[in-house]
Amino acid sequence: DPLQTADSMSDGELEQAAVRSIDRSLKNLRLERLPLVLFHRPAHLSTRGGLLRATLGRQVEAGKVAALGVSVYAPVEAEAALAMTDIEALQLPTSVFDHRFLVGGLVDRAAARGVTVFARSAYLQGVVVTPPEAVPDRLSALREPISRFHALCAAWGRSPADVALAFVRSFAQIGCVVVGMERAEQARENLALFSMPPLEKAQRGQLLDLFAPLPEHLINPSMWPE
Repeated sequence: DPLQTADSMSDGELEQAAVRSIDRSLKNLRLERLPLVLFHRPAHLSTRGGLLRATLGRQVEAGKVAALGVSVYAPVEAEAALAMTDIEALQLPTSVFDHRFLVGGLVDRAAARGVTVFARSAYLQGVVVTPPEAVPDRLSALREPISRFHALCAAWGRSPADVALAFVRSFAQIGCVVVGMERAEQARENLALFSMPPLEKAQRGQLLDLFAPLPEHLINPSMWPE
């Protein structure tokens, strides 16, 4: 990651490091063109006066990269990215507890502009599927909504993991759900969940009503106490 040592690099060195990173990814993945390169944070779009953004833009023009995107953490960042014509993908957090990007038409505007939306944090770092009594004390304020969610899942005859994923999958504007996995067993479990039916419209509406809005300090892991 060239940004890890960016402070000690000149502009030319940073640009060369970014190009080497692209070339290394192409080689490791055995591809002629990367389908997508994401900026990890919106602030990286303006690093060195937009140097990295311009450098990766030239990689798109050279055919090494098909599209550029950015991972966002707040709706205002997503709105700003949608105003950038060279940004063709957004990765954003979405879960049964976090509807910030689903209300207000943001994902609709993204879809209308042809921007691919990747949803992450469907399990909210695993908290959504954790039994309420097992939630750590530092997140005790989440026990009550988790209890309500698990009770609703039981009433529907579906597991919390199934419903959590089905909720995100039920939005046509979301093109892909990003799920973190560490073991082959987890991959198999998630593949099985992706084969389950999506939520009915009424069920999705019930979840939107039941958990809207939860305070950001509860649904944004970067704001959780240590």
